[in-house]
Amino acid sequence: MHIFPKAFWLPKRGNSDAEYEDAFWPIKSVDSKQSIFRFAVADGATETSFAAHWAQLLVRGYCKAKLSKEPMLRALAPLRARWLAGIRDVSLPWYAEQKASEGAYSSILGLTLLDGLSSGHNGRWNALSVGDSCMFQIRDEKLISSFPKSFSTDFNSRPALLSSVAHLDQDIPATELAHGDCQDGDTFYLMTDAIACWFLTDFEKSGQPWQIIRDLDTGGERATFAEWIEKLRDTHEIRNDDVTMIRIEII
Repeated sequence: MHIFPKAFWLPKRGNSDAEYEDAFWPIKSVDSKQSIFRFAVADGATETSFAAHWAQLLVRGYCKAKLSKEPMLRALAPLRARWLAGIRDVSLPWYAEQKASEGAYSSILGLTLLDGLSSGHNGRWNALSVGDSCMFQIRDEKLISSFPKSFSTDFNSRPALLSSVAHLDQDIPATELAHGDCQDGDTFYLMTDAIACWFLTDFEKSGQPWQIIRDLDTGGERATFAEWIEKLRDTHEIRNDDVTMIRIEII
């Protein structure tokens, strides 16, 4: 299975790169000799403290198989400990310490591709989600999988989120799971909520949004991802939020 992933990201308009609170993994190119490939995106909640750090721990944890083999509560424990250790030495005013004690929140979407093509069979995929980041699978110019959201109206201002603090365990949301097959020529897109909502809105208008994003930052398309997102913001087709997308091509 030959995998060609590329990640795209942009902070909110008016924010610096340092204020970007989404996360994605892997950051570097994957090893094409692997038989298992893992990818993840997460959307840290802006109104919480150290959300970017928590989102980064979640995507890295998923891609190192820390969130796929155990019940979510047990799997979160070491990640929560690392989050707490990461902020413990940061000097904060008392009101910021109070807010930090309430924890950070983030969505998580992970996709695992399992190579079956070398044995003459289709590959397989499975996905895990908490929140409203989305995965879309395109085959033969058709959208064949949309997870966990299928309609633009599914998005709201209170998505399910994972907390970085253990005392809120009673509020931990359910983990959504999905699986399917994959084959040569398929393309997967992992997106945080703002761009995922745009994708479904365009699709519902009989558009083929994958035709717009498949050539971004390639020799076949002069516009960069950042330029394209800024145009969508100008026309109010996408809300001003951190935006993250991973394009994964199977060739």
